[in-house]
Amino acid sequence: MTLDELKARLNQLEWRDVEFKEATFAIPAAAYLTVSAFSNTSGGWLVFGIQAKNGKFEIKGVANPDEMQNGFIGTLRQKGKFSCAIAFKENKLQDGGNTVLVFYIPEVPRTSKPVFIDGRMDQTYVRKGGTTQQCNKDELDAFMRDAAHERFEDGTLNTLDVANCFDAESLKWYRRFYHERHAGHETEAKDDLDFLEHFGLVLPVNGTLRPTRAAILLFGTNAAMHHLLPRQIVDFLIFQCKFAELLPEQRWDERIESLSEGNIIKSWQRIVEVYRTRFAESGFELDNTTMQRKGAPPDYLAFREAVLNLLIHQDYGDHTRKARITFFADEYQFWNPGASFVCGEEFFKAGDKPVRNSRLRAMLTRIGIGEQANTGIRNIFAHQRVMGRIPPVITNSSAEHFFAVTLSKMRLVSQNQQILLKKVGVSLSDPQAALFIHALSQGEVRPLEAQSVCGLALKETSDALNHLVVQMLLEKHTDPAGDVYRPVSVFLETLAKAGGLPPAESTVSAEAVQPANQAAKAEQTVPGLVTQPEAVEIARPTTTAIVILEFCRGVGRGVPAIMEKIGVTHRSHFKTNSLDPMVEAGWLRPLHPDNPRHPDQGYATTDKGIALLASLGTGQKTEPSVSLVTDQVAKPESGKKP
Repeated sequence: MTLDELKARLNQLEWRDVEFKEATFAIPAAAYLTVSAFSNTSGGWLVFGIQAKNGKFEIKGVANPDEMQNGFIGTLRQKGKFSCAIAFKENKLQDGGNTVLVFYIPEVPRTSKPVFIDGRMDQTYVRKGGTTQQCNKDELDAFMRDAAHERFEDGTLNTLDVANCFDAESLKWYRRFYHERHAGHETEAKDDLDFLEHFGLVLPVNGTLRPTRAAILLFGTNAAMHHLLPRQIVDFLIFQCKFAELLPEQRWDERIESLSEGNIIKSWQRIVEVYRTRFAESGFELDNTTMQRKGAPPDYLAFREAVLNLLIHQDYGDHTRKARITFFADEYQFWNPGASFVCGEEFFKAGDKPVRNSRLRAMLTRIGIGEQANTGIRNIFAHQRVMGRIPPVITNSSAEHFFAVTLSKMRLVSQNQQILLKKVGVSLSDPQAALFIHALSQGEVRPLEAQSVCGLALKETSDALNHLVVQMLLEKHTDPAGDVYRPVSVFLETLAKAGGLPPAESTVSAEAVQPANQAAKAEQTVPGLVTQPEAVEIARPTTTAIVILEFCRGVGRGVPAIMEKIGVTHRSHFKTNSLDPMVEAGWLRPLHPDNPRHPDQGYATTDKGIALLASLGTGQKTEPSVSLVTDQVAKPESGKKP
């Protein structure tokens, strides 16, 4: 960390990877808790000589930098202080007459976790947001499972009888497809138990064959699954609203009940069938025997890889949290307990990677429905890119022990976004625009991730990133994880003055989601990343829009009050079809733009909206219509005067 980087951090909040301590005369005891937390999560900087004053951080310096640095290093190296060696990096920064001490504490390998203090495992800490928190028992157990030499899936269940714990249909389905792909394999003539033993799925324990956890997860009966896992493998929830519209404690609109129990094979079959018959954006067929896709489109392939990631890599030793697939109108979310064993740029590197359930993955890969050569995440990015959509959002939390993938249905670079970029003097190629919009939305982008976003060779990706740096749109930084590119703060200010980046647009129309009994579309048009800008005509407001603008003029109004004013009751529909178009047109602004799901979210008329009212005149007494930004005024109901 350089002095300039430190000063930039001082203007931000403390966050997951940095913590400031005043430490003018001595190292506070809490600093060692932070060392444990950084070691157990994603690493971070511990900075001494920073004073918090009036809600802001400023450089104060330490009184005796050499003595303090040597003392802290000595404690870090002291045998028994921490449960493993801490490979720190230290630095001194000078700001005038003030000296600041900076220590970078890296994340340790998972086999060395949990990192605890003074020989006490209850003194284990993790970093959550900008705070250091003590681990609870479930979190400690998760660390121990991840660090164990013997994988959880390979443990045997010694109270189950191999004669009656396997589902015959699941095994029959698997073996039929396996032997079609591996004709003449030595297991072809063997019975089911010999077949399972060949692949290490049943093992001898004191002279008796016992099933492994992997065997039950793949092929177990419902009763055996309940014995192993007191929860379902995955929950599948459906919401009709957009994710940003989800209210606190809002209940799902539908739950897929067929997934309430069953092994991985059955869960996979049911999930795919639900998607194919209800959510696929263009048609494809499945082989009735193998459930393999024929001519599958990219939306299914992205979904498939995300589901397989969830089924293969979740922590089945976590009995308190279940995996979830959650469908919203604008995105699909896949959440599973257990952090990935790789992170960051490692997701995009070729070659073997450590995985939590290698036997489960190998068994599914043998029949062609598992990821090939560790390409799952890269494939998800590729399929989203083919559809011109926002890249997947990957969240891997070693602190909270979960992994999540979000697949957006929104266009990566919309026409309105491109128009706005031109307004502030930016003209970019498709790959450059894709990288820049992604960096704006995520806060940063790294080289291999950038390559997956734009789909270019590494050199061409590097050229695109460097072009954005030359254009003063991105800044190149280097941290312990390597090169990282972040949006230039000056451009962010310019963009904010121009009204901010317009929201993404959906790549899917309502007609694109077909019921199962409709014929599949013969062809799907894949939009380009950047649509050439055209003249945009702002629609005239209807009388309902005028009512809302007048109602919100000069004072913010909550959504319930606005709905009551115009007499509507369906909040999600009202927001999507009424408020959102007015915000996009620049007539309204949300009161909590950084938190769309704020319980007190409301709207106020903008200067542009006030100017619009002035140009139209006020005092209209017409009944409000439902369509807000069309040139046509809705006809009044019979008996009502317009």
